[in-house]
Amino acid sequence: MRTARTPATILLAALIGTGAMGGGTLPEGQDEGAEYARLRISLQNYITGRWGQIDADTGYRAALVDLNGDGRREAVVLMNGPGWCGSGGCSLWVLTPRGQSWRMVTQATVMNPPIRVLPPRSHGWSELSAMADDGAGPDYEVRLSVNGRLNPTITRLPEPSNGRVILSDANPVRALFP
Repeated sequence: MRTARTPATILLAALIGTGAMGGGTLPEGQDEGAEYARLRISLQNYITGRWGQIDADTGYRAALVDLNGDGRREAVVLMNGPGWCGSGGCSLWVLTPRGQSWRMVTQATVMNPPIRVLPPRSHGWSELSAMADDGAGPDYEVRLSVNGRLNPTITRLPEPSNGRVILSDANPVRALFP
């Protein structure tokens, strides 16, 4: 698992701020496939810019869903591969479109599918849930609440949620690099 999360976050914010990640809301008339293609290019640019080399084993699952009610779809990205996952799970990122670039809203590590959108809102954002594994017992579901910082407030749910599944094991892991 990658250990330099804080520098990666700082660099990602810099890349996003300068527009190096690309992506964002598509002009009217473009299809969802094009939106996912732009997200893929953005992720490729970030990873090659941050680490300088391509890891052919890097994959991802992504869902586009409006999480803050502004009419634009955010990208919920669950990374996959040895550089992004450990024994407890994988890195989860939420990006929001900003012009022709993306801005990181929140990130969490050791998350597993299914990823769900929950009815409650926090700071104007829909809350998410994911499965977590702390190695001390069976996986359990956690709520990720956007709190105005890059790291969400993560709370163990006392009961399974009935949120809408947006990413699951049924979603294919897409290769990030050809």
